[in-house]
Amino acid sequence: MLILLISGCNQTKNNDSKTDLTTTIDSVSYGLGVLVANDFKKNTFYDSLKYDLFVKGFMARVDSDDIKIQPEEAQKILQTYSQQKSLTEAIANKKAGEEFLIQNAQKEGVQSLPSGLQYQILSEGKGESPDSNDIVTVNYEGRLIDGTVFDRSKDGQPARFPLNSVIEGWTEALLMMKQGAKWRIFVPSDLAYGDRGFPNTPIKPNSTLIFDIELLSVEEK
Repeated sequence: MLILLISGCNQTKNNDSKTDLTTTIDSVSYGLGVLVANDFKKNTFYDSLKYDLFVKGFMARVDSDDIKIQPEEAQKILQTYSQQKSLTEAIANKKAGEEFLIQNAQKEGVQSLPSGLQYQILSEGKGESPDSNDIVTVNYEGRLIDGTVFDRSKDGQPARFPLNSVIEGWTEALLMMKQGAKWRIFVPSDLAYGDRGFPNTPIKPNSTLIFDIELLSVEEK
């Protein structure tokens, strides 16, 4: 069984069409595998694992207590590795974001503020500007600097929230926008989610973010 499992891990990943789920326990077994993999993908290191060794460790623990690494030690190893990998990625993300903003500042129509926030006016508004205690209604889309969309308001369902409850980059930009305006803002990590990122999303530590924001309405809180 172990040989078959290891062999399966070394084969092409996209062979799921060959899997038959004919009994309840087939579905339970397959479903458990999906859930385990889903948890893996929430960790920063899942894509660098050696799955042959993962299967060996898994089967060794299932079959007996004769294992090379005890659970308590394994937990410490994983925690240390995860912290080191997150730190390395955070440093790389910070550098990539800074380089992006330097180049972006040279583009036509992009304005830079002392805070580091950059913005580009896509369309002017004619209404009032909010203050920090107001509630705003907006359409928006958020992207990473590689173009990955991580969030957006749903079609026909704008987002509504107090202006003092969002990231600093949003607050700074919206305070300058007039109702009806549409801006593209470029938010350095320290005005977004900082060195923590946003867990279980594409927003990793020290990510610079891009938002298209349309300010639809302003109301006093």
